[in-house]
Amino acid sequence: MKKKIFILMVVMQLGIFLGLVFEKNTVLKRGREYTFDVGYYDPYDFMRGNYLRLSLNQREIQRKGEEEYRDERGYFTLEEKDGIAVITSFQKRKPKKGDYLRGRISYTYEDKHYIDNPFKRYYVEESVAAQMEAELRRAEKAQLKVRVYKGKYVIDSIEIK
Repeated sequence: MKKKIFILMVVMQLGIFLGLVFEKNTVLKRGREYTFDVGYYDPYDFMRGNYLRLSLNQREIQRKGEEEYRDERGYFTLEEKDGIAVITSFQKRKPKKGDYLRGRISYTYEDKHYIDNPFKRYYVEESVAAQMEAELRRAEKAQLKVRVYKGKYVIDSIEIK
């Protein structure tokens, strides 16, 4: 009996792990690429290593109607304008068409909804972290390439311009 439980536990853990890998690969293969303008700074955490903490340059969206949100989860509708991804609206239900991203509205103030940044970290290989940080300090802007598919995303790369 103990052996069956152990085997079942191992199979479940492998199943979860393989499911997560499959999900990420599906987003990478089928997802549409979007480019977001981002800000950054480069912290170091001895447990996590080097990473870039990212912040979207777009921090709010226009309020439509009387809806007011506070810490509300839902879906952001995405559009491209001049090659840059823009979040155009927020809704609680999954959109039936178009590309969308799961996310959260922090709060509503006057005529704007304030976006909780969906892209918080970009992990950097330790051997290139210092060089990348120096390039980012000299750069005019940074852009994040993200693959989006059915509300999920995978960060593809970061471009320094």
